[in-house]
Amino acid sequence: MIPVRWGVPALDRTHLFEYGVLATLLYAALRERSERTGRVRFLAGIAIGASAAIGWLDEALQGLLPDRVYELRDVGVNALAATIAVGFTAVAARIRRGRGAQKGRSSSG
Repeated sequence: MIPVRWGVPALDRTHLFEYGVLATLLYAALRERSERTGRVRFLAGIAIGASAAIGWLDEALQGLLPDRVYELRDVGVNALAATIAVGFTAVAARIRRGRGAQKGRSSSG
C-alpha cells in the first residue's frame, strides 16, 4: 500500500493490509460469479461496501470490549484500504483484458 507512512499509526497500517486483502478477495469472488452467471453488477461497489461494513462491525465489537476503543477514524481507514485495493485490482484487470484483446487481434490478423 502506498500511504503506509503518511502519519498512520502502525496498528492502522495493518488495517490497510487486512481490509485491502479482504476487499480484493471479495472483488475477485464477485467477478468470478459475474463472469459465470452475468447476474452480479456493481462489483467494485459491493466489494468496497461489504469490506467497509465488516470493518465497521469489527470496530463496533471493539467498542464493547473493556480494553478496546471504538474509533470512527479506523472505520474510515478500513474503507479507504478497501477502496484503494479494489481500485487497483479493477484497473489491473481492465489493463490485462485490454492486452489480451490486443494479443488476440494481432495473432488472428
